[in-house]
Parts: sequence; structure tokens; C-alpha cells
Amino acid sequence: PDTFFDHFNRVQWAFSICEINGMILVGLWLFQWLLLKYKSIISRRFFCIVGTLYLYRCITMYVTTLPVPGMHFNCSPKLFGDWEAQVRRIMKLIAGGGLSITGSHNMCGDYLYSGHTVMLTLTYLFIKEYSPRR
Repeated sequence: PDTFFDHFNRVQWAFSICEINGMILVGLWLFQWLLLKYKSIISRRFFCIVGTLYLYRCITMYVTTLPVPGMHFNCSPKLFGDWEAQVRRIMKLIAGGGLSITGSHNMCGDYLYSGHTVMLTLTYLFIKEYSPRR
């Protein structure tokens, strides 16, 4: 019973803004990374943390899959036995970065462990940590 959503309508463009913010943060982080002295050490730290967090996400996705939260999702049909179509769908998902605004994310289900939050938080923290001090 989420009373907030009982009184306010869903904002259609809010999720797109979240994804645009994520792309801007990743772009800023890549630009900042190019200017760093110890690129390999810092990139290893970043990818180790990202890999660990997404491993945790894979585990929790299996356990905490919830029903679709609203009718605003366009769900793709399940592909049982058609491995070529599954590979095409995976490649489309990877090529689009898994983002809804690129049209590559067409899976349904709600997960308690958000990949968007992982990337938004982690890129912000790395930008803050490796920015020059005043």
C-alpha cells in the first residue's frame, strides 16, 4: 500500500531522466579517467567493484523477482527453445547498454536490487573520490 502513488500520477519521463543522468555520469567518469595518472589501478578498482555488485544483483534477481509493477512496460514474449533468437536478444541488450531509452531493454519484472542505482551511485562516488581536491 504505497499511498504516494494513490495520490499522484506516474511521471512518464522520470525513468528516461534517470537513464540520461546515468549516461552523463558515466561520460564524466570516462573523461575524468582519461586524465588520471594511474588509469590501470583505478580501472581495476572500478571494474572489481562493479563486477562484485552485479554478481550480487544476479543472485538477488533470482530470489527477489517481483511481478511487473505497472502497465507501462512492454514485455517481450518468452523464447523457449529458439537459441538464435535468444542470442540476438542478448546482443541487442548488450549493444544498447540495457537502457530503456535505447530500446534494448524489453524484459519484464521488477527487482529489488537496481542496476541503475548501482551505476548512478558508483560513478558519482568514483568521480567524487578521484576529483582534484581544492
